[in-house]
Amino acid sequence: MKTFRHYLVLIGLLLTVAACKKDKDNEPSRTDMLTSKGWQLNDMNMRVNGVTGTYTVPADEQYTYRFTSDGKGTMEEADGTKENLTWSWKNNEEVLRVTSSGDTYDFQVFTLSKSSLSVGFQLNQQQIKNDASAGGGTLLYFALLYQAFIFPPNAPKLNDINTLTDLQLQLNYQAK
Repeated sequence: MKTFRHYLVLIGLLLTVAACKKDKDNEPSRTDMLTSKGWQLNDMNMRVNGVTGTYTVPADEQYTYRFTSDGKGTMEEADGTKENLTWSWKNNEEVLRVTSSGDTYDFQVFTLSKSSLSVGFQLNQQQIKNDASAGGGTLLYFALLYQAFIFPPNAPKLNDINTLTDLQLQLNYQAK
């Protein structure tokens, strides 16, 4: 009788393992989640030295990305203007590379789920110094955007490169 119970326990364990594997197999891939719907930009966050500011995108400035599984897609502006693009994954699907109008952007993927997508750029202190010594193109981009964000009163400013330890821009999309 004890042997029979051991077989029942073993069978139960095998069924549990099989069920867990089946559940994992049914999870959509990152490509499936990215390509299954459109992604509309709703808001953005900018973090400067650990302090976060927010910007809610007005309806007339919102745009929607649509990615297809063949590495193509479109970006549609609020007025209906569409632009074709190509996309691919980099760094084990942690970076989304998008090429549009001859320009290529590598977006770090912060979040990707069935209902939300957050991508953007992040610079540490050394990258900030390297960018500044190379002409400051990324810092200029952050500085131009900075004015539109709502920060707490004690937020650091971007005017002194030597005090910046980290910068992050996060674009937040909702499934559409």
